[in-house]
Amino acid sequence: MKKLPLPEVNDLEILESMRDNPRLSCQPYISQEYDILLDKYLEYAVHEGNPWSCVGSVISNDLKTKLKYHFKKPYSDLEYIKILRSQGSPDVCPMCGSSKTGTLDHFLPQGNYPEWIIYSKNLIPACDCNSKRGEHVRGDNINKRVLHPYFDDCLNTRIVRAEFNGDFEEPFINIVPALNEAVNEETLIFHIETVVKKSTIVTWMEAKWQSLRRRPRAIISSIPRVEREITMDELEQFILETLDDKDTEHQTPNNWYSMFIYGIYLSEPAKHWLLERYNGIVTGLIDPLN
Repeated sequence: MKKLPLPEVNDLEILESMRDNPRLSCQPYISQEYDILLDKYLEYAVHEGNPWSCVGSVISNDLKTKLKYHFKKPYSDLEYIKILRSQGSPDVCPMCGSSKTGTLDHFLPQGNYPEWIIYSKNLIPACDCNSKRGEHVRGDNINKRVLHPYFDDCLNTRIVRAEFNGDFEEPFINIVPALNEAVNEETLIFHIETVVKKSTIVTWMEAKWQSLRRRPRAIISSIPRVEREITMDELEQFILETLDDKDTEHQTPNNWYSMFIYGIYLSEPAKHWLLERYNGIVTGLIDPLN
């Protein structure tokens, strides 16, 4: 999860150019429905892609088919689609926080919102989490919606963390909101349930926990290489240093590593378990493979 800069694309100018270009097969359809598309582009910009305010499926099926074709095979004026597709978001998926991207997806899905198939502000470089949510972008009240990487400033702040419960040898892991007044809690919970949890985040964190069991420094990398017993104050310092490193590396506090490490920092039982395990491994009282 990450706030992205808006694409530097003049969508209105491109739309006008498409309307006036008789060499394009879509030109007759865009010319006929130009005013509708123009209104929809302005609607999206004013309401910042909020699915409660953006009404889709008002253009013809013929125009929808042409726009889908141009999204798959962009011509010169739509070069920004190729650029967004190739550059992606190299540090983190802006929708779920994973360390992978690879697709250029539609924030408002093209099936229900065809008006914005080639609209640059609706095109998000993401991993497969965005497609796994399907057409689901809003819930049963106005606060329940998916967060938008181009418009939701709360993505610049820490809003998500891991939660650990049960047996810390193999804990139950959940993804929950971090306390933050910058975002409505219902909105954040909806985004977590609809996007973040649809990814492989829990499976990923379960694997990272086992790496933590075997070799704590593999996850809390600020722990010194020279092995010695440490205190709780030192452990907390190492956790915070590692957290800062991960925030900086991924350019957001809402990457999977930071969610995982911040969850440990907030959990007193997890920290006590980790301290006991690390010191036990150092002194030889605990077999790291057991």
